[in-house]
Amino acid sequence: MPQDLIMAGAVLLLRGGAFAALALVGGALLRDRRRTPAARLGAAFAFGAALYALCAAPGVHAVLGPVAAPLLALSAGNNILLWLFARGLFEDGFRPRRRHLVLWGAVFAVGLVHGFLPAGVTGLILLGQNLGFAVLALGWTIRGWGDDLVQRRRLLRVFVVLAAGLHTAIVVVPAFFGLVSDGLQLGQSALLFVIAGAIAFAAMRVAGDDLFALPSPATATPAMVPDPDRALVGRLERLMTVERLHRRESLSIADLARAMDLPEYRLRRLINRELGHRNFSAFLNGYRLAEARAALADPAQEAVPILTVALDAGFNSLGPFNRAFKAATGQTPSAYRRAHMGTAADHSSLSAGRISKSA
Repeated sequence: MPQDLIMAGAVLLLRGGAFAALALVGGALLRDRRRTPAARLGAAFAFGAALYALCAAPGVHAVLGPVAAPLLALSAGNNILLWLFARGLFEDGFRPRRRHLVLWGAVFAVGLVHGFLPAGVTGLILLGQNLGFAVLALGWTIRGWGDDLVQRRRLLRVFVVLAAGLHTAIVVVPAFFGLVSDGLQLGQSALLFVIAGAIAFAAMRVAGDDLFALPSPATATPAMVPDPDRALVGRLERLMTVERLHRRESLSIADLARAMDLPEYRLRRLINRELGHRNFSAFLNGYRLAEARAALADPAQEAVPILTVALDAGFNSLGPFNRAFKAATGQTPSAYRRAHMGTAADHSSLSAGRISKSA
């Protein structure tokens, strides 16, 4: 009996510590970074995880009574929030949509029903969505790791993958197979405590601008950067504008680092810190889109198919080109070309009219 009490006390202590650390992180994010979508999503996830850490502890249901079910239901969609948080952190410019709120609300409703009327179907739905969205969160965290130019954010990706993978392995999977034991409860609580503590530690050490700042694409020039890096920026600019390396198919940052004869980490830092880009693909697309805009506005290339323009500029296919072009200009490539060809025709007519008058 004393051993059971000691284990129960240890579980409650660990979960209480996890609750406090996660609640602290959520409050700090709202206090310091509430204007950025990623920080708001992170705060929502931290509060949801804090509720889960406390309300899922053994014996808490008896203490909280009917309040426990709604509180647990609020945390039922935590992995949806984790998925959205991963997208907010690692996909620059991401903003949650109304459909995401509807999705979370549907899971909350299922969790509420399950809390008051436990049934096999609702339990399977909750476990299935937990596992599915955990996998999606891992996918979005891993995706684009090589393109990420923010060093601390790249390191955070590793932590998110490890934490989400361990949490899924020790919490979601045992629940899916109905595994319950005192030792498992203690292990889950210890893991939650470690993850919450690590999140709190990382939140204090990682600069907020590295994670939550979403600047517009930079337009730096060699004159705007410190002297030691000015020559490097000039070399990089020549490679992209004169040699047009952006035209190379599947150009990677490792390829560009070899062309620059620089260590890859130093090139990442140069493009990120001196030119203000957070993603290598966005950096490349800036040059590709500039070339495509010039081609589409050139009367001499009016007969060149848009697909050819896209491929010549370095895009692998038409779909990504169309999306990137519209995001940058607010117009489709066809509409952009029509608008500029019309302007060119107007100028030609005006010039012809002036010549005929002078004659």
